[in-house]
Amino acid sequence: MPPADSSSGQCEPQCDDRSCGVDPVCNESCGRCPEPDANDQHLGCVEDQWFCARREGFYDVFGSKGTPTASAQIGIPLELDEPLSVHGLGLIGTGAGSSIHMAVYTSDAQGLPDALVTSVSNQPVFSGHNDFDVAPFKLMTGTHWVFFHADTTPSSLTRTAGPDHPTVVIEGNLFEREATFPKFMGSPATISGYNYNVYLIVGDTEVVQ
Repeated sequence: MPPADSSSGQCEPQCDDRSCGVDPVCNESCGRCPEPDANDQHLGCVEDQWFCARREGFYDVFGSKGTPTASAQIGIPLELDEPLSVHGLGLIGTGAGSSIHMAVYTSDAQGLPDALVTSVSNQPVFSGHNDFDVAPFKLMTGTHWVFFHADTTPSSLTRTAGPDHPTVVIEGNLFEREATFPKFMGSPATISGYNYNVYLIVGDTEVVQ
């Protein structure tokens, strides 16, 4: 496409595939993202992919912490009220620790983890928000599960206590990189006493013009 309208002399920005950032042809804004905020939800413009990023899920730091054992594969349900384009997975740590594996699952008719959607392996964990990129994919409205599992006992992760956050714990140190993560060992245990800070990184539809 030509950079300018020859009849008017006006440059026409090429923003069809961009929701933020600056158009390289006309050097004009394609939209501004919400500013990064104090509760760490909005992340600004991801300029190599040109979308407004935000964290979706339990991204706000909980007031307590816990250290899951390496044999536990832990899944947290996230309820989505709209379809989302997902670009990453994440969790919050309280210090450097062992490598973490993460995965996203759909849920079955009973609300338990069902089909693997995506996974990421061998990610080092540091204090604070740990964001891990994945190939973009879409999640539809409904319940989805974010799992994590450590090769060895990790450093503490942030979590909250309370009955309103069901957690599925699957025992067995069986991360299968070529097949299913997690590997179900009989019936999983459902715990309602706590929930870890896990979240998705999604493309934000809110653009400030």
